[in-house]
Amino acid sequence: MVIKEVLYMEKFSYGLEFYKNNIYKLEDTNLFKRKVKKAEKIEKVLFNTIPNIELVRKFVLRSYCFNKKITFKDRIDFIKGLILADNVISYSDVFEFSDHLENQVSVYPNETDWKNLGYVIDMTNPELLNEENTFKLIETFSSDEFNIDDFYDYYQDSESEMSDEIITEKEENDDEEIYKDTISFDELDSNRISVSSKQKLDLFIQNKNNIINEIIKRKNILPENQKMVREGMNKWLDYVLTAMNDLYNIRVTTLTYKSKNASDYL
Repeated sequence: MVIKEVLYMEKFSYGLEFYKNNIYKLEDTNLFKRKVKKAEKIEKVLFNTIPNIELVRKFVLRSYCFNKKITFKDRIDFIKGLILADNVISYSDVFEFSDHLENQVSVYPNETDWKNLGYVIDMTNPELLNEENTFKLIETFSSDEFNIDDFYDYYQDSESEMSDEIITEKEENDDEEIYKDTISFDELDSNRISVSSKQKLDLFIQNKNNIINEIIKRKNILPENQKMVREGMNKWLDYVLTAMNDLYNIRVTTLTYKSKNASDYL
């Protein structure tokens, strides 16, 4: 499913947006008119709380893209869930993640045995051939750090696990020096570490329910409203996290094919 966000104009029409996004068809004009009037009524209710008509319209339309068949009251709560989830991961985060994968994630160069051997050789047992090349990703980071403790404090009762080590390549802006290292989590003195894009993505996927529970608690959502608020949050987080995971898998697959040379196929 691809959600086309609203292009805001002076003259806005739910009917036009429903038609363009194939949410409702014009065959049943009476149904179409009823749905437009209901959307306009929902807009008025939300506008009393959110004094930004463009934002209100965006989330009203987004709610219809995900679910066309919910009641008026349930849709209000569903939209609240979409709004809260958008503050966790937004559309812009997905596009920035895509740019990061394209520009910052690469693979170790596939070097020949000659180049890998260098000029220091054990002449008692000269091994001229290296082991089979293994596929390794390189991810370039800024000086930003990811605080694992802060994440777990923010979203409590996490059950996620991280792999034992990651390969990092960090840029130093001052002298433009680049260094590579293997970081073992057990050896770190601080919990502020650079995590790979996949590890960060997996943290949010594995802790999605914890994130939703914590936001429900912080916002004091009443028990009678929680079901549809959760539904809205689940729908949006599943949508963006799946999109991010697909982007990552596509990037890795592309790099895998590009990193191979002719001998890998023999």
